[in-house]
Amino acid sequence: MTNDRRVRYTRMVLKNALLELLADKPINKTTIKEICELADVNRGTFYTHYTDQYDLLQDIQDEFAEQVAELHAQRRSSRLDTLQMLTELLEYCRQQQPLCSILFTTSGNDDLVSHLIEDAYAEFRQTRNSPGLPEWQLSLVYTFIASGSTAIIRQWAQDGMEQDPGDVARLMVGLAAHGSSFPAGQN
Repeated sequence: MTNDRRVRYTRMVLKNALLELLADKPINKTTIKEICELADVNRGTFYTHYTDQYDLLQDIQDEFAEQVAELHAQRRSSRLDTLQMLTELLEYCRQQQPLCSILFTTSGNDDLVSHLIEDAYAEFRQTRNSPGLPEWQLSLVYTFIASGSTAIIRQWAQDGMEQDPGDVARLMVGLAAHGSSFPAGQN
């Protein structure tokens, strides 16, 4: 039991140290030595838990994705529509702003953001009425929508998440449903 607590603490301080360093420089410029000095742990301890700084970052991303998945699971039983799911996702991201800003803007990996919006858009894809479109076209349309949404979330994070999460979610859903003919100024 004490050992588990020590492991959790060590992992926590290593994660916090990496996030603090990522606020100032990219992951490829961050060294294990810097992480260990900031976390006040030795390199051997670091390597007991992680292979390198990328492995540590992946652990942080995985932990965040698990938290979001739990949020989705709790909300899924409430039968929320796409707009409500996206709004709640963006509100959660805003509550976790320092972490999300770093993860969404410095990791250079859209997979995390893409993964986060998949559940919110799953119902959209199932209920989208597109008569006459073959499955391959629907799949490409969904990929286009998901990629655009990923870019919007990444830009929103880079801009400091100042816009209301509901407004950003409405923009994303409106663009997904109506394309560029959607009046962005309307709510």
